[in-house]
Amino acid sequence: MISAVVMAHKDRIHHARALAADVGARIVWDRGLGENDTGDRAWQATSLDADWAVVLQDDAVPVPYLLQTLQAGLRGAPRTCVGLYVGTSYPQPSGRVSAGVEEARRRGASWLEHPSLLWGVGVAIPVEHVGPMLEFVEHSTLPYDRRIGTYFKHIKRPVRYTFPSLVDHRDEPTLLSPADGPRVLPRVAHEFGVPEWNERVVTF
Repeated sequence: MISAVVMAHKDRIHHARALAADVGARIVWDRGLGENDTGDRAWQATSLDADWAVVLQDDAVPVPYLLQTLQAGLRGAPRTCVGLYVGTSYPQPSGRVSAGVEEARRRGASWLEHPSLLWGVGVAIPVEHVGPMLEFVEHSTLPYDRRIGTYFKHIKRPVRYTFPSLVDHRDEPTLLSPADGPRVLPRVAHEFGVPEWNERVVTF
């Protein structure tokens, strides 16, 4: 079972409500204390009775039947952080990411793997890691996605990414002021769709 929550800003109220209705998720609203505060409360709002917790940002665009599709893939996945999105840009355009994507296409792999979490658009975590992750990142000032990634680096579990991405990114102006500068490049998935689940993994 998957417990899903949408972390949302009031300026995207219509997107957030549509997304939550689509995937059957609760919404945790921004209260003016920043993305990390909203993200932490979103993870806290997931159910401990589930096997996996999923947090989606309000600008995520999911495949149809997202949670059912993800559940099928997670049956054979290690219990680590799973990113549902692999982007074309940011934290920076990366040749390593593009090379990994091309290799996954060539091999027909349904998984990519990286030492850390690079995008926070859609993230799944085994429920037993939610509490320890939040405790580990409590005093971190890193951006939302990188904070989560530091925990999984700490416990030496590489992050898996579904391929294709199960969520795309609604490429609209950011509501944040990123530390690495304005967002001027397209922020979309390398490939968006439903994977043909298998055990093939490409590391990038």
